[in-house]
Amino acid sequence: MVVTPTHEEDLRAYKVDCLREIYRMLVYAFGTPPASFDFEYRDKDNNYYNIRNLTPTTFFKDYVAVDFDQYTVLADAPDHEYGKKYGLPSQDYIFSGKKIELANVGITAMKKAVIASLKDGQTVWFGCDVVKDMDRKEGILDPNYFKKSELFDTDLHLNKAERLATRDGEVSHAMTMTGVDLIDDQPTKWKVENSWGEKLGDKGYFIMSDAWFDDYVYEVVVQNKYLQAEDKHVAAKEKEDLAPWDSLR
Repeated sequence: MVVTPTHEEDLRAYKVDCLREIYRMLVYAFGTPPASFDFEYRDKDNNYYNIRNLTPTTFFKDYVAVDFDQYTVLADAPDHEYGKKYGLPSQDYIFSGKKIELANVGITAMKKAVIASLKDGQTVWFGCDVVKDMDRKEGILDPNYFKKSELFDTDLHLNKAERLATRDGEVSHAMTMTGVDLIDDQPTKWKVENSWGEKLGDKGYFIMSDAWFDDYVYEVVVQNKYLQAEDKHVAAKEKEDLAPWDSLR
């Protein structure tokens, strides 16, 4: 018989026991995680290096050293109030890690920050609904690429707020923006690096129209120095935690 604990102290002990069992099964399946590893690489001048006995912590400190406090997640969620910062505690998977916070600043502010980043040579992570209006093989993201409404002679379009409200819209994938095509300082299309291999798109790169950005990009991660003053103001606000079933889940 399974006994369900009721008190907080018993619950925490039960949780630790469950995690211990899960860890044991994972070790059986995949082996014990290495405590240290060697890192071999060649630099741009073809010089060879072999760094031994690195740990994940020392590797991050020596070769990554990103200060995540210098980054902000900007969001465009028109079914939520703009000018607010939202939290998603149900998605905070990393214990004692940086909490998910979304500054809901809207699509125009997002694009300004992304363009400023790209002009400075910084690529941008973004979350989107990749399965919508996509030609996977050709690597094309464009709501005008497939004329479904014209084909069926009816209006099949839902705007972003309607898709979120009906749960048709979601952040289903993440990619990296690496370039933008500007005409009279206005974006027309974006160069996107995907993670699905070189057989799709142009050796793994996709072309995203600006209209697709409007419809299906929900969040971007940019360095604080690329934010407008009003965006920094929103990012500095106290976050409002959202329920696990919220449309931004």
